[in-house]
Amino acid sequence: MTKRPKIVVTLIVSAAGILIALIFLAPVFLNLDHYRPQIISYFEQSTGKKVEIERLAISFFPRTTIHIQNFGVKSPPLFPPSYILKVPQADVVVDFWPLLRKG
Repeated sequence: MTKRPKIVVTLIVSAAGILIALIFLAPVFLNLDHYRPQIISYFEQSTGKKVEIERLAISFFPRTTIHIQNFGVKSPPLFPPSYILKVPQADVVVDFWPLLRKG
């Protein structure tokens, strides 16, 4: 093999290695819990009810998934204090391919 193809192969292998490392390390650097107040505010404005979310996380492997822990929607103020909906854990699987394709 000549010198030029070796460099090209080395660059391709290095880029693939970096991409794989980023896929596995992205959840560490992307803290979805940082956006929890904005997400709670959106749900409260949409439903008109008090919403609670304890923790949010994201994982990219094997499928892009948003993990929600202790999601609760409280009953309106006129009713006794309780929850209309209380979910201990929910996982939302996001499929990006339909978002990337043209319609």
